[in-house]
Amino acid sequence: MDICAPPNKSDEFDHKASESIRRAIDMVATLRARAVRLGLFSSLLRAQEPGQQTLQIDRDRYLAILHDEIATITKVNATLTHGALLPGATPALSRWVHSVAQQKPEVLEIITAMEPLNKDLLWVTEQKTSTQYACFQRHMNFARDVYFDAVTHMADALWSDFQMRHDLELASATQAAKALSERLYRLERIGKHVRLVSLNASVEATRAGDVGKGLIVIAQEFKSLAEEIQTLAQAARGDMALIS
Repeated sequence: MDICAPPNKSDEFDHKASESIRRAIDMVATLRARAVRLGLFSSLLRAQEPGQQTLQIDRDRYLAILHDEIATITKVNATLTHGALLPGATPALSRWVHSVAQQKPEVLEIITAMEPLNKDLLWVTEQKTSTQYACFQRHMNFARDVYFDAVTHMADALWSDFQMRHDLELASATQAAKALSERLYRLERIGKHVRLVSLNASVEATRAGDVGKGLIVIAQEFKSLAEEIQTLAQAARGDMALIS
């Protein structure tokens, strides 16, 4: 898909809903923070001194946070890779996120490579295995070395694509407004011409006396038509001014 091409009708979404778009992009950008939180809470569970009794309520809470973070990361990855529904987003907005992600296969590969590391970290944390620290190090090293940059590139790509589409829509709207303005100008000229014809008809009808009475009625109708054309043109220009 060419990012410089206008979006297909089936993939269009409301670009004016900037808050929804911002939330969708933030959902991708916060993958960085979620990776850090995974490492943090895994570290908190690992940092208990030998023989220290961890309150079960704290352990359950930390593990619940780990599960929630991984579930959200998995859903975002599913949107990026397969076009699944992004949490809190519309289907059209989710398709757009997916289409942009497909233009960055190298970046997407790095982002999705983090998922098995997340699951491994969760498993060793739950099982309290001796490999927990080594798994934690692999997780954080990968996050620091390549994952954070990959997520940043993906979020930047989404913002750039949105801005490009927004600029295209703005240019299209400007062109349409220009064309409409030209048509209104022609309509106003027609109105002035009709008014001039009605004035000439009134003059000729007056000269003709009784014979021209019928022509006077026609001239009045032309005058009313000219005034209506002018009123409509002025109203349309007023509407254009409000839109711009």
